[in-house]
Amino acid sequence: MTVIKANNIHINYEIRGDGEPILFLHGLGGSWKMWEPQIPFFSQKYKMIMIDMRGHGGSTKAFPNDRFDPRVMAEDIKFFLDAMGIIKISIVGVSQGSVVAQLFAAKYSSYINKLVLSNGYSEVPTKLSGFVLKISTAIFKMLSYETIINAMLKVYKNDNYTKKS
Repeated sequence: MTVIKANNIHINYEIRGDGEPILFLHGLGGSWKMWEPQIPFFSQKYKMIMIDMRGHGGSTKAFPNDRFDPRVMAEDIKFFLDAMGIIKISIVGVSQGSVVAQLFAAKYSSYINKLVLSNGYSEVPTKLSGFVLKISTAIFKMLSYETIINAMLKVYKNDNYTKKS
């Protein structure tokens, strides 16, 4: 686990591969580990930078005023990139990661090389997001990542894309 201090918090991150950097942003309740299945492909050509966003994984859990806010998470991304010395990057965001990527790109467009957004949304009331985050965090604390993935694979067992090889 590699940790860097940025925006007065600790951000856990993982880097794999070399080449043009791509920042991968996970969904609500996830962690950088959700990108592990993508590492063999992307790391051959790109520098994969996968972080645990604030409130997730090994990163700082606290939010200002104890209020979940994706705008704060977008600011964390800016400070993280600055601390890493990165001035131009492509970003891939899924679900909540997509929301954070949109907010970041809207405010700091000069950093963006390419932007890939999946399963995002524009806004969810902050209290609801905070509640979902608390439930997701509790689940991830109780169950191992492997247990969660195996449970998800049972749901998607007939999907050729998610079958275990």
